[in-house]
Amino acid sequence: MGEKITGIILSGGKSCRMGQDKGLCMLGDKPMIGYGLEVLESLCDEILISANDSFYEEFHYPVIEDKIRDIGPLGGLMSGISEAKNEHILVLSCDMPFVNTALFLYILEQKENYLAAIPDFRGLIEPTCGYYHKNILNIIEKQIRKQEYSLRKMLQNANYLKVVIEEQMVFYTPSIFSNVNTRTDLEEAAEIAKGFQNKDFWTK
Repeated sequence: MGEKITGIILSGGKSCRMGQDKGLCMLGDKPMIGYGLEVLESLCDEILISANDSFYEEFHYPVIEDKIRDIGPLGGLMSGISEAKNEHILVLSCDMPFVNTALFLYILEQKENYLAAIPDFRGLIEPTCGYYHKNILNIIEKQIRKQEYSLRKMLQNANYLKVVIEEQMVFYTPSIFSNVNTRTDLEEAAEIAKGFQNKDFWTK
């Protein structure tokens, strides 16, 4: 591919329903953020953790605090992209532990000259998992100045590509975009993760 890529893990949420920081919750034998880091490490020249919690420094990557607090993932996206050294950026939320490397490789193949390439799964886009070009920062900042904090609305104002994810794709699993938001979700994710152990699911 030849392009240098920055990976951003979004870990700045309040995790109200979980009762503690989601990315640091143990899922199997590692914290949930570890799954996303493993995937991005295989693809990216630079990794940033978007978080407002100093505990994330233990992963030995730069931790980027939100420049503007309490505006949701758009704030983390803005702060992370503004600090990225590279034009090409992969973004992944820490609470999506079943996204894998093959998905991102497919997205990168499709991105062409779009400002963003975002998975469309069962008719819904997944803006916290996808490709962004650094030039989208202008649109994000404009959106924030208007006090409009929806990622989907921001994308509507950008030149972005919907990357439709279908069952026949080699990286497909029904749980690929599952969000782990509650203790019940975490228990269910632990059962799903057991089925993927020793299969190189995340980095195949």
